[in-house]
Amino acid sequence: YPVVMGSYGIGIGRLMGTAAEVFADEKGLVWPKNIAPFSVHLVALSDSEGKVMEIVEKIYEAMGVFASDVLFDDRDSGAGAKLADADLIGIPTRIVIGAKSLAEGKAEVADRSTGETHLVSIVEIPELIKELCAHH
Repeated sequence: YPVVMGSYGIGIGRLMGTAAEVFADEKGLVWPKNIAPFSVHLVALSDSEGKVMEIVEKIYEAMGVFASDVLFDDRDSGAGAKLADADLIGIPTRIVIGAKSLAEGKAEVADRSTGETHLVSIVEIPELIKELCAHH
């Protein structure tokens, strides 16, 4: 029997465009977990002593195979630019570590779709990321 194929012009480009239109708010994209390009957006806020970057790099290295599912923002930019970009990109979970939270031994974890944030112990972050990535 002959194979018949139909193409209706619905490719990956149009699907992503539709997702961007449907899953966005005034700040930017809000990727649903099942189609997000990454599960976690790990944001290191610069400090003058470089302690934050040192800790966040160790956390990122501890991810192992899950690191490919983490977008690590290690740019040398200000906190405002990094957080605005994180909202614009819209990864489902954002983890922010800065000098203030690091001094308390904590990291801020935010859900992009609800905007809810809570503090989590730095020690728990690698396991939290692995759990979030495993469900992606």
